[in-house]
Amino acid sequence: MLHRYVSRPEPVPAKMWRRGDFDLPPTTFEMYVLEPTSYRDFWLGNEWTTFSRERANAIGASHIEIQATADELARWSQAQTSAQDALRAAEMQLVHDLGLRIVGGDRPSLRRGYGWRAAGRRFDRSGLGRAFDEFREQLRHIDREYRPVRELITTRVQQAEVQARQEATQRWEAFKRKAEQDKQFHALAAQTCWSYEVGEADRVVHVFRASGSTMNIGTLKQTLQASYGGYTVRWDDHDRAEIEQATGVDFETWWRAVTPNAWIDSRRIPDPPRPTPSIGGHTSYGVGGHTGFGGHFGI
Repeated sequence: MLHRYVSRPEPVPAKMWRRGDFDLPPTTFEMYVLEPTSYRDFWLGNEWTTFSRERANAIGASHIEIQATADELARWSQAQTSAQDALRAAEMQLVHDLGLRIVGGDRPSLRRGYGWRAAGRRFDRSGLGRAFDEFREQLRHIDREYRPVRELITTRVQQAEVQARQEATQRWEAFKRKAEQDKQFHALAAQTCWSYEVGEADRVVHVFRASGSTMNIGTLKQTLQASYGGYTVRWDDHDRAEIEQATGVDFETWWRAVTPNAWIDSRRIPDPPRPTPSIGGHTSYGVGGHTGFGGHFGI
């Protein structure tokens, strides 16, 4: 994941000196950090630095994963370490040249050091600017050394982002297709009326479509589940075939879509729930379900 670090050496040291007018844009150095790094701490330690981590432009930006071999990761990690060491050395030189010192703690900062007065005599206003110019030149050299690695990783990231967007689009399209399909399935379930006959001897319920019935699939499910838990269900073969022809899927798929969390197998009515003793000595039974659609897709 790309962490973008920007160097802003001018404000704090210049303010310490209370001289100089630095209107130049901040020096920018962009690096991929492969190890976990806190928001404030670029150097993995409580030390002052001219660099600060830039937050992502979009809140909740996606985490993009890229493919890399073990050898590539080793090279990238080594390039990162070398660049960080060089950057830190350049900062320390700048602090030294300005006669400052770094005070540690939870919020590291700069203070005037023992070389403050000597540096003041050595630097006039233009000399102070030259110290920062030298620092920027060092950053440009470090950037040239690190650039091949950054450009390679950038290409991988861009490719991964394209793939992630394509996959997100595919997931969203599949979600919409399923939602539309489920809508059609439920419409058919609401319009189709059923009846049944029970064979108590073999504990079988024969189910078939009946034009004169007012029992849709939801009512049928509730009725059978309430009275015939554990029974086997035999659906009329012709009716099953018509459902499959109308929906384009097998009967079991349609059944699970219109009766979610109710019956896993349309050929067997679930066993009745076991009694749950209550504190008062009563026995309660419960049958229920909850269904819903939801999804979030984004890059």
